[in-house]
Amino acid sequence: MSASRIPGIDADAAALLLVGACFHLAFLGLFFAPDPPEGVLRPESEADFARETVRALLAGIAPPDGTLPPGV
Repeated sequence: MSASRIPGIDADAAALLLVGACFHLAFLGLFFAPDPPEGVLRPESEADFARETVRALLAGIAPPDGTLPPGV
């Protein structure tokens, strides 16, 4: 079992989700370099990608009341 500051959250699984998203973005960048075809889902910027990926992860692991402990 993984250590976590939030009871019921698997920190290792959350980290794998983040790393997997980053690898996928890198793969798309290499696979479609230099110009992806129209319709390929790509973020506007790396900052947008990071922000939206972390937001989606946190929303997915948040307790039912939607609050996370301070500092998380």
